[in-house]
Amino acid sequence: KGYRMKIFELSKMIKIIINFARYNLNSLFNIVAYPRYVVFYTTYRCNSHCKACNIWRGDDSEKIKDELTLNEIREIFSDSLFKKVINVNVQGGEATLREDLVDIVQVLIEELPSLKVIGLTSNGLDAKTVVSQAKKILKLCIKNDIEFNVGISVDGVGKYHDFARGKGAFKKASKTITELKKIKEKFPEFEVGTNCVVTANNVYNIEEIERWQKRVFGFNNISVVEFRDHFLNSPAIGDSLLFERNEKEKRMFIRWLTKKISEKPPYSLQYRYDQIKNMLSKNKNRIQSCQY
Repeated sequence: KGYRMKIFELSKMIKIIINFARYNLNSLFNIVAYPRYVVFYTTYRCNSHCKACNIWRGDDSEKIKDELTLNEIREIFSDSLFKKVINVNVQGGEATLREDLVDIVQVLIEELPSLKVIGLTSNGLDAKTVVSQAKKILKLCIKNDIEFNVGISVDGVGKYHDFARGKGAFKKASKTITELKKIKEKFPEFEVGTNCVVTANNVYNIEEIERWQKRVFGFNNISVVEFRDHFLNSPAIGDSLLFERNEKEKRMFIRWLTKKISEKPPYSLQYRYDQIKNMLSKNKNRIQSCQY
């Protein structure tokens, strides 16, 4: 097991070096490269009333009218611009609210010749729908030799997640995670995980979040509000979550990053934490490519 882990970490380190070189050379010489990663917002409908986001507001019947049809999706992704895309992350709103989500994935598989990975990001509030959609997409991906992963967004443990996303949200997301992990037991190639967006609000609970992620998934996965423009659709609340507006919380998060780096985690994670720390504390430019 230790040998396999070393090989895995070595392969990740090699990818980091390659992406580092590609990203900085392209930036230096202003080379326009084909996109390799795509985040595809399939709908603006959402069944979560998140405090950091306004995407759920509005009339769903009107939003449905604005959603891309399968033919429109096919027309877009058949363009040669997308011929080197290897990874598509399907999001919303809440992507699983689209009844034709499996058909959308089928179109992506048919039109993207280099596709290797499909990810689905969900709030996990409706276990029945999320699990049903995930099973169908997994079957499709296995058939086409494509990796499939589901990430459930969890902003905190228990009360904080409920505060951020609505009453009972943590219990519902936990149920979905439990059901998805049962699928993984049968299909090891299926990946299920979580992502926590660290903000000036939940940074106080970050160690609790970290322990929960480690216990449930065996690893940690965080992103930072500063680097996610998606929150800007709710400027009145979203902007207040930024560390640049909250110096005390910013220092707290930087201390946590420093502590994590000193613990010598796997190199790829250590490198990521160091990048985030430098961008936040020293206002440095990004030098590592970001799949989003």
